[in-house]
This record gives sequence, structure tokens and C-alpha cells, in this order.
Amino acid sequence: MSFLAHHGAVAYDIFGSRLRTGIGTLWQRIPSNLRQTMRLSVIRAPARSGARPSSPGGPVYIAGVLGGASELGWSARLMQKLAGEAGLPVGEIDIGHAFWAAGRRRDRPRATGPGTLLVHLGPDQLAYGLSYLESEVLADKFIIGYCPWDLEQLPTNVARQVALLDEIWVPSHFTRRAFQAAGVSRPIRVIPYILEVPAAVHADRKRFGLDEDSFIVAAVANLRSGFARKNPLAAISAFQRAFSHHERVTLALKITKADLVSAGYARLRKIAGQDPRIKLISRDVADDDMWRFLASADVVLSLHRAEGFGLTLAQGMLLGRPVVATAWSGNLDFMPQSASCLVPSRLIPVEGPDKIKDGKGQVWASPDVPAAADILRRLHGDPNLRLILGEAGRQAVRRFMQHHRLRLLGELRNWLAEPREPSRGLTPGDRRAG
Repeated sequence: MSFLAHHGAVAYDIFGSRLRTGIGTLWQRIPSNLRQTMRLSVIRAPARSGARPSSPGGPVYIAGVLGGASELGWSARLMQKLAGEAGLPVGEIDIGHAFWAAGRRRDRPRATGPGTLLVHLGPDQLAYGLSYLESEVLADKFIIGYCPWDLEQLPTNVARQVALLDEIWVPSHFTRRAFQAAGVSRPIRVIPYILEVPAAVHADRKRFGLDEDSFIVAAVANLRSGFARKNPLAAISAFQRAFSHHERVTLALKITKADLVSAGYARLRKIAGQDPRIKLISRDVADDDMWRFLASADVVLSLHRAEGFGLTLAQGMLLGRPVVATAWSGNLDFMPQSASCLVPSRLIPVEGPDKIKDGKGQVWASPDVPAAADILRRLHGDPNLRLILGEAGRQAVRRFMQHHRLRLLGELRNWLAEPREPSRGLTPGDRRAG
């Protein structure tokens, strides 16, 4: 572990939540491009030592922001569950403190010796995140990076960072094309998020302060992922265009990391203050509560400019809710026209803090807001259409998930075909995680 990483971890343990909400909040308000430049100027990519295996095998260590509410946190927890289900010994390495995120802070297993390290980080976070791991954790491991990305292009510094990996997993074909366009030489595989509706999940409008008799349109935006990219203003515009003020309708807008993009969130609060039909829900919620929130809706809406996958859209479809979403980027892997409401769009240049430094020809979608409003209006007036589309979406995503689940479980079980000496320090709970 580097000097900076060590003392960052010590500071985290001493100051805890005050450090996260103080310095961490200030850090997140710095534009993402500048944050990345600052990180790379002080963090040197860790060196790998020992043998570099030619293929993955057990035990498996899942590393990332394991307690986070982002898609990276979700993906790490989902992979931990699947690896345990496949019969692999599983250990977890939470590096949430490196990103000023609340983690589970469990004692780390002694991740020495051969095995597979599955790191859930963005491609521009790899050098920084891996610098928080001890050298013996990286030694003798087959290292796979599960690397979501939401734009058509990768930052220019990614090639150096992915050189630390032996293989790259991405959640969609859209993301794989971005890696291929960047000339990444490592094997790149599409491994989507494998989702199942938790058994205890049900609609619970009271939990979120929603009117039991209102027509609920649900939208979700993690502001840390980019205010412009998530495009909540377009969702508001479509909703307001679709419905008059005397109708009993609600736009329930679930905002994550609202404190980190103060200008954008202030704008949302101002709009909501002028329209009582718009309800902002800004507290972070547990995984099951996100399912409950989406289950409480009549329709799920996303007028994103780009998505690496579209986690909440897949969740909404699995819950049998009709999903209205931009017809562009990663969500098209699981959203056929026959089972969802795809909103047409045109491609426009990427501008603002989401634009990649030195990138050329960057584009993303500008969804057709009037078309989205027409779809919302039609769904509101036709309960049978909502049922038909909801069930078609549920079946389509179930088939998609079942196919990829069986394929991934089969591969993970193959990792047991070549037994390796397991590392010491795995607890019984780690051996069957999830």
C-alpha cells in the first residue's frame, strides 16, 4: 500500500463520517476531469509481482465500493452472490474509504497466494483504487476488471490503467464498443448485471410518502454519475407536458448523492417547489428499498443521454412496470421495441463536465421530449396497455437474465476445475457469500 493510501485509510478510521461529508463532499464538487488529473498526478499505478496466471480460478476476491449505492456497488454485491452460489470460496475487499464512500468495514481476508481478483471500478479509477491494495493482494492473481462506462469514448489515460488487468468485463455491448474503439488489447467480455426480484419486495408507497391513489411516474438519477447525462430535467419536462395540473399524477424523482451536485439539485428543488406534483426523494436507500420504490410506480421513466447498462430500467421491467426510456446506449441490450416504450432521439455533441478531455467527436442522445410525453399520456389513459407492456417487459428481461445467469454460473464453476491452494483467512461466511 502506498504512503498516501495508508494515511488516507488511517484518516478515514479517525474522522469517519465527518471526513466523508466534509472533505469528501468538497472533492466530489470538483469537476470529474480535474479530479482524475489530480488523482493520477499523486497516485502511481501499483506494480504486479509474482506469477501472472493464464486463467482465472478460486478463491475469488471481490474488490470495490461494496457498500455503495451506485451501480458499481450493486455489481460487486451481485457478483459476490453469484460466485458463492457457484461454490467458489469468496472474500470481499472493501475500498470504499478510497472514494469517501461508506463501506461495510469488515476485516479483510488475507488475500495472499493464487486466485482471482475481481475489481469493480470504472476504467478511469483502476490505478487509484488498486493503489489502496497491498502488493501481496495483487501478486499471483488473475485480475479481472468489471468496468462499467457510460459514454462512447474512454479517457485517453485508460490504456495505461487497464494494463494492470488480465481481462475486462463490461455490462453491455455499448460499453464493449467504447473499449474496442480505444484500442484496448485485453480480452473484453460482456457480462450484464444478473438481477432477480427479491422475494420480500412489494409496492410500498407509504414508505416513500407517495399518494396511494395517484398515477406514479418514477425516475432515478445518481447525480454523482453526471447531472447532464442522467438528464432529470428532460424527465420533468416530459411529465409536465403530458399532464395538466388538475390531474392526480406524481413524478417521483429518486435522487442519489444530491449533496454532491449542489447547483443541479438546487435547480430540481426549485422546480419541485413550483409544482407540487413533483416529489424529490433524496435519501440513499438500501438495495431492497430501490426495488420497493420502483414497484410502487405505475411507469418507470428514463430520458438519459447515455447509459452503460440501465440498472433501474431492468429492475422496472422485472417488476412488470412499463418502462419509457431513451432508445440509445446500453439499455438496448435488454429493451426490445416490442416489450418497452423506446423514445426516439438524435445524437448531439457532449458538452460540460461530462466531456472527456482531449476526446474528439463525442456524442450522446438528446431524447424527444414531446414523444416521451405522448407515451406517458397514452399509458396513463390505458391501464390494459400498461399491463400488456409490463408483462412483455418482465418476460423479455427474465429470459435475458436467465440466459446470462446460466452462462456465468457455468463459467464460474469451471474455475473450480483446476484446484488451487486457497488463501488463508477466508471466514465461513466468505465461503458462501450472498
